[in-house]
Amino acid sequence: MNLKKLPMSSVSGALVLVLYVGLAKISYLLYPSFFGPRGNWLSDLGSNQLNPHGAIYYRLAGILGGLVLMFFFIGLKDWYKGQKDKSRIFMTIAQLFGVLTSLAFAMTGFFSEDNLVPHSFWSVTNYICFGTAAFFVGFALLYHKDVPRLFSVFCFILAIVDIVSGVYGKTYWLEWLVVFMLLVFVASVSYITNRHLKQGR
Repeated sequence: MNLKKLPMSSVSGALVLVLYVGLAKISYLLYPSFFGPRGNWLSDLGSNQLNPHGAIYYRLAGILGGLVLMFFFIGLKDWYKGQKDKSRIFMTIAQLFGVLTSLAFAMTGFFSEDNLVPHSFWSVTNYICFGTAAFFVGFALLYHKDVPRLFSVFCFILAIVDIVSGVYGKTYWLEWLVVFMLLVFVASVSYITNRHLKQGR
């Protein structure tokens, strides 16, 4: 496979998944006690107090994942061609919030859970911006012939769950669900963007 021929969103999206899941897995394996959605926030993996040997890996997952995620959202420009003005505007808004969420994601790694106030601020910002970005991606591609309508429905559900989790979420499992849905979103956009460009050639 020639990576040079793959769209930016597809390459960077795949790299985000590898970086985040891979580094989070290493951090999880180094966690000194039981870790799961019934009693832990995912950010507990990045706590120097709770995970002294593995915290750096989860923090790197946020920092590096956030930086690469920025290219993922910038790459959504590939959907501009042949789109109506309204769809292009929606996608541009999604990109703007995507860049914001990328920066917020990186900052959650820079400020670990040990520094709770800034970490919480950037975490909430990350969830709200990511949910908003997903919402506008769903709207931008709602009537696109190459994209199943079900994908937009998923984006709308993700946006609601994501923002609710960021603003009101006080349960561990909800955060785990949101992160899983966000990973599915990145994987889905990476796939459909690559398929869309192949069909357009």
